[in-house]
Amino acid sequence: MIVVTDNIRFAEQYIEEQVTWKRVELNELNDNIRLLVSRMFKGSVFFISEIMKRSAWRYLLAVEYIPESQYDILINTVHDYSDLPDRILCLAGSGDKFHGYKNREWISKLGNIHLSIYLSPHLEVQHSGVGFLILSAVSVLQTIDSIIGLKEQAYIKWVNDLLIAGAKVCGVLAHTQVQGNIVTDAVLGIGLNVEAIPYVEATPFVPIVTSLSNHIDNKNDCTMKIVFNHLIKNLEKNYSTLLSEKYSELLKIYKDRSNIIGKNVKIWTDVHAGTPSLIAEGKLLDIGNDLELKIEGYKSPVITGRLELV
Repeated sequence: MIVVTDNIRFAEQYIEEQVTWKRVELNELNDNIRLLVSRMFKGSVFFISEIMKRSAWRYLLAVEYIPESQYDILINTVHDYSDLPDRILCLAGSGDKFHGYKNREWISKLGNIHLSIYLSPHLEVQHSGVGFLILSAVSVLQTIDSIIGLKEQAYIKWVNDLLIAGAKVCGVLAHTQVQGNIVTDAVLGIGLNVEAIPYVEATPFVPIVTSLSNHIDNKNDCTMKIVFNHLIKNLEKNYSTLLSEKYSELLKIYKDRSNIIGKNVKIWTDVHAGTPSLIAEGKLLDIGNDLELKIEGYKSPVITGRLELV
């Protein structure tokens, strides 16, 4: 894996190996990555290194501060340039204009992981509309499980939030581009609170926010390096699972670790301004193959909205 950064100190917080850095200018980078790098970083001088340890990831772009969401930068670059190499990790320490699901604001703070991932499967992928979202959520769950003291403490709140003890610790995103039945491009977004708790105004949908370190005794068990490297290994493994037509395995984990099946819920319209309207309420019977909600007393499943536990 080739690491590109403009801040060696920041990048080394996440790298397990001891590496040697080389100073390069933008025009020295490979053609297929140059446009993305120019949009991710402010300057024209960078440092690169190669991690020799076996990894399916091709590039890691690590920037301490970015003025625009790297998730959006990736999507826009995919639209402008069709030859990005598969398996790119874009990591930011903090930044502006970050957002979560349905463009809801995401507050970034140093000490947390803000990771966007580019994948180029060029294959038919089962349930691709939700498959990459599930891939992200399950990978974060397994990462949290690997931390001492946090095994099976995290769970999923439909559709894309991960919680510990009722508090949100992570949100995931996914965007896919399809030609016919073939997924040509996928961009994943993961915002995981590791060391810092951002201030988020309480709502019925997100009443409280937390971080991983807030739930463990020994902070050395939950460093950025440990969490990041577990996360990218789980993403690699689960991406292979999804491409191997084993979507059902990821869906089972998602459902088993959801905290809403069998509980009473309310589903509201997802609006950015004004008052949301109630779509459905009642006992949640099941989550379908495309993450649709089957609610007692309703013939049609609910496919979108914001969920409130009651």
